[in-house]
Amino acid sequence: MQKKKKKKKKKKKKKKKKKKKKGTGGNTRGLARHLVQRVRVEEENKRIAVMKKRTMMKNMTKKTKTTKKTKRMDTKTKTAVQGRTKKKKKKEKEEKEKETEQAEEKKNNETAEEELENKYRTNSEHGTETPRSPQQQRPHPPPRFQRERLFSQRTDS
Repeated sequence: MQKKKKKKKKKKKKKKKKKKKKGTGGNTRGLARHLVQRVRVEEENKRIAVMKKRTMMKNMTKKTKTTKKTKRMDTKTKTAVQGRTKKKKKKEKEEKEKETEQAEEKKNNETAEEELENKYRTNSEHGTETPRSPQQQRPHPPPRFQRERLFSQRTDS
């Protein structure tokens, strides 16, 4: 007699566990905020990139000057003449300012000299030719005031 073959038991397939999605659960609002922020940043970056491209294109299409200006040469000195009027105007302004300052200084000097001469004149009338010190120029008070002062000092003490 032949032996009966045993039937093999079929193994049960294990069910795969579903992976839990990250971020689903308690803090959904925080995650949503984070995602929104990320989207905003990406949009901003795109906008910046577009602006950069535009500026690059503008710079590429700008007209370039083909003709180069030649410097005019001064015939006497054989040096390049500055064609800019601004520099000339600046120089003229500075010269005018210097002239006005010099004129003011001269006036001041003249007035000071005149004052000195006047001092000498007044002193020469009195017989002295040296200018007096400011202490000497003050007129002395009349003697009665001095008497009153002396009198007041005596009474105080």
